[in-house]
Amino acid sequence: MAPLPEITALLGEPRFNWSDPVPWIELEQELGIEFPADFREIVDAYGSIEINRQLYLKHPAGHLLHSLGENIRGDLELWREEDMAEFLRSPVGANPGDLMPVASATTGEAVFLRIPDNPSSPWRVVVQEFDSPAWTLHEMTFSEWLLAYLKGRDVTLCSRNFAVERPLAGSRLSMNRRSVALRAQLGFPTRCDCTLFRQMSSSSAQSFFAGIRAASCGARTLVYWMRGEYRCAPTAMYDPARPAPR
Repeated sequence: MAPLPEITALLGEPRFNWSDPVPWIELEQELGIEFPADFREIVDAYGSIEINRQLYLKHPAGHLLHSLGENIRGDLELWREEDMAEFLRSPVGANPGDLMPVASATTGEAVFLRIPDNPSSPWRVVVQEFDSPAWTLHEMTFSEWLLAYLKGRDVTLCSRNFAVERPLAGSRLSMNRRSVALRAQLGFPTRCDCTLFRQMSSSSAQSFFAGIRAASCGARTLVYWMRGEYRCAPTAMYDPARPAPR
């Protein structure tokens, strides 16, 4: 387990520093699990943050606009859909061996914690790549996985893919043949929204994905995008031609 000071050395001093356990207790009672201590420690220290313009972490405090509990409920519903569940190594849920969604990325990956088979075993990290039917089990605790990510190592979600000096339109969000095949398998149109994306100017692409980041939608937005629905919530549409929300 990576100690918090190692993460702080790369991520900077935390400012959220939450100490009230009530939101965690309420969420854990609702879900029927107890989150691993290192995950809680990191989220309590930093709160709801966006790391490297890519990785979202959420806190369960109820006063936040987008809380961890809200995100988990939506993601559990999403990954329980019949056409989505087949792309995970295990079902989502609260049983031993199940996956609990805890983070998302603007590059489409979904990050899960795998519930251990017995209480004495550590929780592990599973990352699902949304542009393909691929998932990866990382034999790491959440803190170890996050530290490796911050160091630029490839832990499925790779910070180097989103480096500041690289153009956003060149990131992994561009459609590839695996993505088109996945669309076909899911019954989504294969006529390329990817073509539209390739034809976007760099500024339009930045506006589109900045909108995703502003709405904190993560993987669910990519589901809608693959379905040809440019939206960040069931009632909110996002037009890539419009300026990004501020």
